[in-house]
Amino acid sequence: MAVARDELFMILDHKDISGRQIPILLLANKMDAKDAMTSAEISTSLGLDLIRGHKWNIHATCALNGAGIQRALEWLSKEIKTYLDSLK
Repeated sequence: MAVARDELFMILDHKDISGRQIPILLLANKMDAKDAMTSAEISTSLGLDLIRGHKWNIHATCALNGAGIQRALEWLSKEIKTYLDSLK
């Protein structure tokens, strides 16, 4: 998770992202596994509470049956529309 956290914050610091309120969607795959981390554990491990200026959301998913994917994409679509409307 440390590598994922570092990569996430590197992306957020990129000149094309920094200062823009772009929504962040995190897909927590394999949530059907008995040893899967909870959304709260993932949030803590990634340091998501340190993110400022971005709406973010963690969606539990399962690639085997597609569970959670549709809902996650609906959230992202809504947030992108809100972001683009704010630019007008």
